[in-house]
Amino acid sequence: MAACHMESLRKLVVDENHISQIPSEMCNLVRLEMLSARSNKLRQLPSDFSCLTCLSVLNLSHNEFDRMPSLAKLARLKELDLSHNDISMVVAGVLPSPNHLLRLDLSHNHLEQIC
Repeated sequence: MAACHMESLRKLVVDENHISQIPSEMCNLVRLEMLSARSNKLRQLPSDFSCLTCLSVLNLSHNEFDRMPSLAKLARLKELDLSHNDISMVVAGVLPSPNHLLRLDLSHNHLEQIC
């Protein structure tokens, strides 16, 4: 998934591919507001994913996450879809501020604990 020379991109949809990782170069997408990477093979996000400070909608459903990715620094995130993964626990501090998050979908996971 090349993100070169697309700094003005606001919406990126890469659903139903075979993507197993999101490259660090995604940080070049400084205006990205919506990312949908539904139905891929993602297990984790890059450590610098929080650089996408304009992101307000994130769809990571139907992937292979077994734990919640840390998204606490994405202050503008309003919609987060992590349904249909293998997440068993949601730990305090990984989600953005509840003051901004309007929609959170964790359905069809293996949740046993929400802290």
